[in-house]
Amino acid sequence: MNSWKKKIWLFFASMKTGLFLLGLIVIVSAAGTLFSANIYESWFFKLIFALLAINLGVCSINRFKIAYRCTFYPSIPRNIHAVPPKIRSFIAGKSGALRMQLEKVLNARGYGMVSMETDAGWAFAALKHRWGYWGTFIVHIAFIMIIVGIMMGNFGFSGKLTAWQGEVVSFNKINFNKGCADKNYSIRINSIEDRFMPNGERDNWYTNISIIRDDKELARGTLSVNHPFKYDGIYYYQSSYMDYARITIAKEGETFEGIVPLGLVAGEEKVATGMQYRFGQEIGNSKIYVKGLKLQNQPYVYMQIYDRKVEKEPAMLKLSQGQTGTIFDQTRITLPELTNSTGLEIKADPGVSVVWLGSGLLLAGLILSFYRRPLLVSGVFTGKEEEGILLLGMSTGRMQRYNKTDFDHIIKFLNQL
Repeated sequence: MNSWKKKIWLFFASMKTGLFLLGLIVIVSAAGTLFSANIYESWFFKLIFALLAINLGVCSINRFKIAYRCTFYPSIPRNIHAVPPKIRSFIAGKSGALRMQLEKVLNARGYGMVSMETDAGWAFAALKHRWGYWGTFIVHIAFIMIIVGIMMGNFGFSGKLTAWQGEVVSFNKINFNKGCADKNYSIRINSIEDRFMPNGERDNWYTNISIIRDDKELARGTLSVNHPFKYDGIYYYQSSYMDYARITIAKEGETFEGIVPLGLVAGEEKVATGMQYRFGQEIGNSKIYVKGLKLQNQPYVYMQIYDRKVEKEPAMLKLSQGQTGTIFDQTRITLPELTNSTGLEIKADPGVSVVWLGSGLLLAGLILSFYRRPLLVSGVFTGKEEEGILLLGMSTGRMQRYNKTDFDHIIKFLNQL
């Protein structure tokens, strides 16, 4: 490898490079949170993630070689100096019997043992939880997949749609806040429902939609909060719901029409309090403002009405669909229709499945790293003819106390045999 190529490789293989890039991501993310979210869409932010992916990729390549060698070719000590020094023990005995006892004990405790002959006797290495060596490698691959999935999300799109029941909206007229899409079909809102359970608690918002092209229904489905509808690789999420009252005001020979958004209350006793948190909606140019509340599971609407031209206390009306009421002795208000609207969030993100797969691998890698740590016992038997001494040692790793406990059990069983 050329010197400059080697320098580049070592730069991206360095843990310091990875930590620096992670720190940079934290700083830029904090700046985006405090100042402007547009920074997340900048080329600089994407470049940092790309460099981090390269860093993780190079580290993964280096880690693969180490993990493969440790998993399938555990190191057998050639002499007593190569036996792990921190956790050690000596056992005297006959070579053949000691070798059989050792293999029996190690196999019983889940170790896989390999051995070889030496000039002075024999040596061995025994490995337990060998797949734990792959934990760090899998974590690196998982982070790469998550980064790639995030980058793939830049090729998707998202938008919002608010529509009335029965309305048909062309897909290409959706207000996209990220990316865009060109589809030759429309979305029809078949039904909208705010459903409640028998105990009065809200069940969910439900919207039934159809995908249509040239008056032909291509697909149909019902979506609700946390239960999206999918068609053509696009997800439709329920994001909002609103009740409305279409009202008509007859005043001084003129007629005004308008739509008033309605709040929701569970009972009549909460109407007065609920009105305090509503904003008045002017109906046409009538100078009459209306606040509205709908009774839960009831076809009634309470309206608080005040006229900017009349110095009187606001009037209160309770109407059902089709009813008319009179206020201020001359103004008639009619409620011809109760309706509602649904708010949908429409997304297509080709990187979602990659991110989920990466998240699953990340969990698997962490489990291997923390709960399946490899345990390596090795040793050397030296002696004259059949009699001799077996020197055993265990690699400590990061869990010296746990390793010492397992090692002590091995020595205990060997002495018993």
